[in-house]
Amino acid sequence: SYSFTAKDKSSKKILLEVFAKINGEDVKVAQAEKTFNIEAKDETDEKEDEKTAEAKPSPSSSPETEIENEPPKLMFGGTSSNIWDGTIGEVGFKLKRQSAVSKGTGECKWEATVNSQVWGTLDPFIGPRSQADITKKIQEFVAESKRWGKTTTVKSFSIGEFKGQFANSSVRFRGGGASVDAGYRSSSISAEGRGWLMKDGKAIEVGYNVTGGGCWENSDRAFLERQAYAAQDEAKGIINGLTLTGGGFSKTAYSGPKLDGSDMPTLELVATPNRTKLKKGEIVEVRAVVTNTNAEDEPIEFTWTGDHGGKGANVQFIAEKPGKQKLSVVAKGAKYQIGTAAIEFEIADLKAELKQLTPQTKVAVGTPVAFSAQLYSEGKPASGN
Repeated sequence: SYSFTAKDKSSKKILLEVFAKINGEDVKVAQAEKTFNIEAKDETDEKEDEKTAEAKPSPSSSPETEIENEPPKLMFGGTSSNIWDGTIGEVGFKLKRQSAVSKGTGECKWEATVNSQVWGTLDPFIGPRSQADITKKIQEFVAESKRWGKTTTVKSFSIGEFKGQFANSSVRFRGGGASVDAGYRSSSISAEGRGWLMKDGKAIEVGYNVTGGGCWENSDRAFLERQAYAAQDEAKGIINGLTLTGGGFSKTAYSGPKLDGSDMPTLELVATPNRTKLKKGEIVEVRAVVTNTNAEDEPIEFTWTGDHGGKGANVQFIAEKPGKQKLSVVAKGAKYQIGTAAIEFEIADLKAELKQLTPQTKVAVGTPVAFSAQLYSEGKPASGN
């Protein structure tokens, strides 16, 4: 509101400009103006004003004067681990998680990274103006998540006396690839959450993003998934603990997976007998060994690819086809992938040759015939009976 007292007879113009902070800058979003003429008062009006002034007690002279208290100013506060850092101000807050980075262990050797942000905005410029608006925004978020192959969960949500809804998307991993035409395409992983709340016509928006990517041959999928799920859980915890009474964000010690992936579960294949050069028909026992797992990883599911028999952690490789053959396995925990491993066998290409020794000419009735046999492995004579 705005007011002034005219000192003389004149024409006045009032100009109103409305600014909003968008992307950190003050941007004019509306304007209005009004022009009016100020007339001289007649003697009757002046006398009435004098009587009113005499009859009106001053605020300081009356003990019964009520002074209206302004409502407390809203400001975000809460708790986060010490790997989150950011800014907080009168219009909101933004926190960023330290980047999780791991060097690729597969063929491409690219770095795998996962990042996350959490934010909140008080009375956003483009925000809901009713609970119906909140429902519409949540529905739009759910539809957009579905287009990207994600599922969502929606819940009622509140911060103090502000009420609304919050939606979390699932974590989605998208595998990379390589082709002659398109080149190399990195893998990616992402998850999001959005929420809106209202009280007395005022709105609040809160949300988070988790993003990451890695090698085109997907060797670092386990790292990406473990860090993305951890970042999402931490973001949910920050949002669920938000207050509007200020005080900043108190810090707690980080206890999640190491950001360099050094505490990741490991997967390797052990062959018995321990050799990779085989003859056709040989059978090798192969065992998948997983170490450094947590309770949240159980149960572990193994998916094998290649000539094998059996299932679970122990299978048999069957040497049926000559040449180099690969047996690979993917180990997946209850929540996310643990890792992949492979072993390559070389199966000898065996060929037999039969020669007639005697007689060298046509065989007559009653004539003994002698033969010799030779087995070849990879084109070279093989020994044995």
